[in-house]
Amino acid sequence: MTTTVFPKLTTREGLKRLGLLPRSGMRAALYGAALRELDLTVIDYQTISDIVELANLGDDPAAEAALIALFDARNEGSLCVRAEAESLYRRLPEFAGREELVARFLANLHDGVYDTALVGRDETAFKPVILRGEFLYFQRYLYDECRLRDSLQAWLAESSTIKPQDHATLRAIIAQVLDNPSLLPDGKPISLNPEQQLALVLALLQSFTVVTGGPGTGKTAIIMAILRCLVRMGIAVERIALTAPTGRAAQRMSESLREQLVSLPTRTQVEEPLAELGGQTIHRLLGYSPSRNTFTFGKDNPLAVDAVVVDEVSMIDVTLMARLLDATPPGAKLILLGDAQQLPSVEAGAVLADLAPSERKLQYSPEMVAAVRVILPCVPAITPTPGPASLLTDHVVRLLHSHRSAPGIQAVAAVVNEFTDGREGELFTLLTAGGANCTWEDAAGETAPKWQAHLDSWAKEHYLQSALYTALQHFHAPNALTSMPCDATLAAILRQITQAKILTAVHEGRYGCDGINAYLTNIVRKHLDPGSHGHYFAGAPIMITRNDYTLELFNGDTGVILRDAAGSYHVAFPRGKEVMLVPLDSLPEHTLAFAITVHKSQGSEYEHVLLVLPNTESSAVRRLLTREIIYTGLTRAKQTAAIHGSRDVLLQACRSRVERESGLSFCDVIDENDYYPVMSHRAD
Repeated sequence: MTTTVFPKLTTREGLKRLGLLPRSGMRAALYGAALRELDLTVIDYQTISDIVELANLGDDPAAEAALIALFDARNEGSLCVRAEAESLYRRLPEFAGREELVARFLANLHDGVYDTALVGRDETAFKPVILRGEFLYFQRYLYDECRLRDSLQAWLAESSTIKPQDHATLRAIIAQVLDNPSLLPDGKPISLNPEQQLALVLALLQSFTVVTGGPGTGKTAIIMAILRCLVRMGIAVERIALTAPTGRAAQRMSESLREQLVSLPTRTQVEEPLAELGGQTIHRLLGYSPSRNTFTFGKDNPLAVDAVVVDEVSMIDVTLMARLLDATPPGAKLILLGDAQQLPSVEAGAVLADLAPSERKLQYSPEMVAAVRVILPCVPAITPTPGPASLLTDHVVRLLHSHRSAPGIQAVAAVVNEFTDGREGELFTLLTAGGANCTWEDAAGETAPKWQAHLDSWAKEHYLQSALYTALQHFHAPNALTSMPCDATLAAILRQITQAKILTAVHEGRYGCDGINAYLTNIVRKHLDPGSHGHYFAGAPIMITRNDYTLELFNGDTGVILRDAAGSYHVAFPRGKEVMLVPLDSLPEHTLAFAITVHKSQGSEYEHVLLVLPNTESSAVRRLLTREIIYTGLTRAKQTAAIHGSRDVLLQACRSRVERESGLSFCDVIDENDYYPVMSHRAD
């Protein structure tokens, strides 16, 4: 069936226009509750209608209820739903007749009523929904999960035995790299601590390694050390791929590695080609064609690589990870890095959390422990794990020591990650006991004028009394698309990008980024650029929201608007020690960025963060607020972080966690014939 195209409407209006909104009976109760409580789109509802029609189910609200539950699970990132009453109740809002519909669906499912056209019983069945064990999947997600599971198990089996190595040679290579570290801007060496050194050894000894750690734990420093060792081991630079799920993340990885390379006290001839190595998105690496929705590289046409290094893995969904594994040739190294406690991918799955769940103790074999003790000059505190090995034994390293956030921020983030009601007092003691690094601003009962006064203070501190104002008065952009050195004046302007940021959980409302951006625009514009008109003005931060490979601007890139002598506007984007200037009217899709969502902030860091929590009138907002939102927002800050929200809303978020049901469990000893989905918890 074809999909009808119509103007942007509310979901209810769209369903009415398509004739899909029931007017009476149990279906009306089901759809009314779903429209009120769930965040399904018109396309979701139309797909449900198409499936029911193609399956010749007629008027079957029980099947529609199950499909609504599956779409709700998918929209929250789960791959499957347990085919039991309690699990379906959790996905469906309350309405008259809910229990009856769920009972009817389960009875029909058990009796095989849906087997003709709706439900298949294994992953090879070409049916919309698959029942595998006790779990219901949409067929495409089970296919992707099985493909990823099989690929990962093959990789883990390949890496299960330590390959023969000249340990003396490897020890010498690592010593050369550790003895000549890159330097920080203040001249201090970037030294790898024992847990980082362990990650380095595992990545060099095996085909598959997962490195997980919070922000500031030195994952990029590990990447640089790995690359320097790989080229010394004889792997050509052109056979190494650096990749990340977003263009901005790939660009950040490239910039950081080049900065580290430039800051090496001495650079050997074998390391020189690393200067040409740059990150790219996974889609670009795999040769994705949007017009055809196809990938050039895959299982039948693998990448010509010997090593693939993947950053920000928490943002990768199950489908994209399956494609990446398919395209990586057997025998190549695959090194995954990310923060397993950060917000997961927008699409379905939580791959990194499945690979490195924070509640699981890491396991190392006697053989690996012995190899590490021979190779590393400073042996980390690891001991062999007794008992049978799991598929992830020897493959995961967890980084714990953060070099980014102030201690007060780290302390609050740790409590949020491990929150229980018994720690409520500890949380608010940390937030209110005078620690300047991480504070809480109670917004209970806050009026609109009071919130606006708070934003006025933020604008005054970070925009109107900052070096930004002075620098803008003394700078006029060239009237062309160009790159230019970043002098002191430009540096003062661009510093605002990372100096302070308001992070929000939602877009809409006075506590959403759209409302905050609109208000701050009115406040800041008249001071920074009083002669401006329209939406934009000099000094305003801009965030790119769609990749443009021609201009090398990527989703998440942030710049500052500047005015040239003729009064035209350009946007300055930092590029290492240079600045790229792009005419404003040449930019791809973009938005103002005084405030951005926490999701958009992933991978970024700021000196000061204001984390704004919305009121929770709607169920959609309540479901969005989780401890992962709080943790991710707080840990973007280096010096100070403030949480602005009511006590009840903050506690509600800390008590909630992202839960994604999937079948990817690699922490236990796995029998290939015994495969069942599990609940993937995203925090301890």
